[in-house]
Amino acid sequence: MTRKPVHESRDNRQLIWEALKSASGPMTRTELQVASKVAASTVAAYLKALVAGGIVDKAEDQGRSTYRILRDTGFHAPRLKADGTPVKTGGAGLNLWRSMRMLKQFSARDLAAHSTTTEVDTTENHAKVYCSHLLAAGYLKVVQKAAPPKRAAIYRLIRDTGPVPPKTQRVHQVYDPNTGEVHFTGGAR
Repeated sequence: MTRKPVHESRDNRQLIWEALKSASGPMTRTELQVASKVAASTVAAYLKALVAGGIVDKAEDQGRSTYRILRDTGFHAPRLKADGTPVKTGGAGLNLWRSMRMLKQFSARDLAAHSTTTEVDTTENHAKVYCSHLLAAGYLKVVQKAAPPKRAAIYRLIRDTGPVPPKTQRVHQVYDPNTGEVHFTGGAR
């Protein structure tokens, strides 16, 4: 089975989370499925994780279950395992992007330091690779060239398209879910 290109895929958790956040009151699973346009089994599994994680409350109302947010974690959908515990892998890209948006200028080492949390460990090498892809796609500008081994390159974010991080792909391109654009980066690695 082949993977769907990232620009054709959807983050179902985010769609469900946005539907929950935009609700004026508690919602049933069916209402969430319709609002998010996500499969019923996916909605059920994510709701189970959100309830287990203490982020969403499940209540019985006239023989049917309704759900409402107890703890709003912000724009990004909570990344949880089935048992409600936070997912600790794969958040580096999001943290790197957030750090880029907050810092005026940064090196890969700065980004790694600002992007590492108790849940996500971001390496300097990962930050370097992510920066090289975003530089090739036109998101970053080099403010100061590297002078190895004394000085690392210093970058500035010049294209802040929104809160969702651009995704690097194996086929040497960057997909920006904020704009829906795909930028080819050639052989950047």
